[in-house]
Amino acid sequence: MSGGTRNEITGGIFFSAVVQGRDITVQLPPAVTPALSGLPAGSGAFTGREDELRRVLAPLAPQALPDSQSHDVADPVLVGAAVSGMAGVGKTELAVQAARTALDDGWFPGGVLFVDLFGYDSVRRVEPEVALEGWLRALGVPGEQVPPGLQNRSRLLTSVLDAYAREGRRILVVVDNAASHEQAGPLLPADGRTAAIVTSRHRLGMLNTRKVDIGVLPTEDAVTLLRRAMAMLDPGDTRIDDHPGDAAAIARLCGGLPLALRIIAALLADEPSRPLAGTVADLSEAGARLEELQYADADGEIAVRAAFDLSYARLAPEQARLFRSLALNPGAEFGLDAAAVLADSPTSGVRRTLRRLRAAHLIEDGSADGRYRFHDLMRDYARERLADEDAEPGRVAAHGRLTEFYQRTAASAARRLGGSEDDRFATREQALSWLDTERANLLAALSEAHESGQWLRTFALAADLSAYLEFRQLVDDSIAAQTRALDAAAGLAPRQQAVAAANLGNAYRIGGQYDLAESHLRRARELLRGVDLVSEGDVLHNLGLVYFCMGRYARAESCHRADLDICTATRDRRRQGQALTALGDALRMQRRHAEAARTLDTAIHLFERLEASADAMLARVNHALTCLDWRPHGSASFIIWQLCRALKTADEIDARPVKATIFLNLSAAYTIRCGTCHRDAAIHWALEAAALFRSLRDPRQEAGALRNAGIAHRSAGETAEAHRHLRQALAIFAGLSASNEVKALNALLAKPAPQPLRHEQHSRDEDARWLTKWCDDLPHAVLRGDTARLSDVAFAIY
Repeated sequence: MSGGTRNEITGGIFFSAVVQGRDITVQLPPAVTPALSGLPAGSGAFTGREDELRRVLAPLAPQALPDSQSHDVADPVLVGAAVSGMAGVGKTELAVQAARTALDDGWFPGGVLFVDLFGYDSVRRVEPEVALEGWLRALGVPGEQVPPGLQNRSRLLTSVLDAYAREGRRILVVVDNAASHEQAGPLLPADGRTAAIVTSRHRLGMLNTRKVDIGVLPTEDAVTLLRRAMAMLDPGDTRIDDHPGDAAAIARLCGGLPLALRIIAALLADEPSRPLAGTVADLSEAGARLEELQYADADGEIAVRAAFDLSYARLAPEQARLFRSLALNPGAEFGLDAAAVLADSPTSGVRRTLRRLRAAHLIEDGSADGRYRFHDLMRDYARERLADEDAEPGRVAAHGRLTEFYQRTAASAARRLGGSEDDRFATREQALSWLDTERANLLAALSEAHESGQWLRTFALAADLSAYLEFRQLVDDSIAAQTRALDAAAGLAPRQQAVAAANLGNAYRIGGQYDLAESHLRRARELLRGVDLVSEGDVLHNLGLVYFCMGRYARAESCHRADLDICTATRDRRRQGQALTALGDALRMQRRHAEAARTLDTAIHLFERLEASADAMLARVNHALTCLDWRPHGSASFIIWQLCRALKTADEIDARPVKATIFLNLSAAYTIRCGTCHRDAAIHWALEAAALFRSLRDPRQEAGALRNAGIAHRSAGETAEAHRHLRQALAIFAGLSASNEVKALNALLAKPAPQPLRHEQHSRDEDARWLTKWCDDLPHAVLRGDTARLSDVAFAIY
């Protein structure tokens, strides 16, 4: 042909010498039908993975083809998505659904190459060389031209896939169930044009793919999957819709694991007359869930346990030992220190092992960095392996080390929380943070100790947690813990019985059950009388607080004076200040304001000398309340300054109940002493108090704050807003059967709203003008950390 020689080679792809010519055209075989036939069918029960599906599809979307001259196949390119997750979580289903969606959208006209590597099955495992040979044959490469060796086959695959892509017949590669980078890597295209999806139980972080880590389904999606799976098996089965509560319980007991849900659907379909409640009962039986979650038919057995077995079998011995031991942790979540105690090994090595277990999806990420947890079913599996493979003495020793660790560290945190020095925690904030993090484990350890008859350990854990649970206002946890402690103390000495009774009485006090609180505290005092003077003083202090809450202020005063005498005799200055703080409040409620103010002044000055800011905080709040009640004494500016001094400390130590009380009192101060020119501040802090009390689950105080907001609106003549907040408060008080508050609010709602005073009248008041200049923003400044304003205001006051 004029202009030169032209050779045309057809019928295959050639990788040996060919006759040289100026132009060579490679003719590829027809569409890749064999490859397409290997893609599994998607399930009609697929649900709840919309976000994950988008993330898998994103790197698969067709891109403009790179320029053939500038494109270097050795350049690193994003080849697709790697889907990882625990056994049975639905990785393959997600990959198949993504592949079907991409095919339907026309992204891969050349078809799909699919292989299940069975990476975790030692019997059926497919090596990458074998998978590559099958793929190359499916792509039309003659068997005699498939080269030997993994690298040669991998390079040939890249060349063939690139050739298909250049002809507009782009192919999707799906590598399912890979166990490692080494098994999956050679199968991934490197031409920059072809895309791939990989699934694995491990996080294959070294593959050049977009990482998509999937978890279990939330309850609502899990119920939907169960419904769809059963509808596929029997469209007339309505048990899921007829019994939504039982369906949700099944979803939760299956832990949202798709494999478990599909097994339950199959079991229910085999027994169409079986009520869902029966399945709930079976799955709820201790240690029985993995037995229930298996289904056998003519093709074999499908079981959650068998899926977990494959992951477990790949663990190194030290990894397997730690995996089993972690099942001994009493709570749902554990940290590095606890894991190291269980392993009886240094934290550095244990940290690496935990990361490997997490990469294998045998454990999950917890609530913070360095925290981990089990999926419920995986924890059941770990317990099975522990019972089968570890001798009882070893299990008992590991469990004892862990419980001792929690108890010893809780005691250290309690000492630091109480103001004492401790080597374990440098600051109070560190101790509080540890207690917040480990609370569930500590309470679970206490429960385990009680159930196993470890009376001294039960008592000690409950005693160490008492102050923390009160500080955080965790009423239910406190009552449960101290009830177990009192039961355990029956077999201990009288002094321990007294401490347990006192702690339970205090738990009932913070829970508002004052009759029970009084009963237990009185019993504690009788046991301590003449035995432990200091502890008797503590009991008197708390008994006085109970009488205060009951409105028996004279009895409260008597208890606090008796406590003060004990503190004076024992020369305990800090406890003396605490007794004065409580005594001042009891005097205030008896309208002995001058005496109350002097008492609280003494307490504040004592705490300042001791640098006990947390104790001074409470004394300042009580002092501000005294001045607020005592009309002839104390300007609004002084009251607000005092409350803001307390707020600074409450914010620093995260004393949320105290912060809420301060917000409530700020609202009262702005309303009572400052009038309508400060109604915005009064309403703001009332609503802040209501929100914080709501988060603390304290409905009575929340209602009181809403009542304050209503009163502030009412004083400004804003009747509609006033009635809205007052009715909200009324509804809460009615639900609490608080008859006095209900009666008072009904009377207030029935009264006509007062005429608001004109702003000009308030502006003539010197204190109101001063407040306008200094104090409206003072609480906000404190919360922003601008505490210099406190000194400015103090200078102006004095």
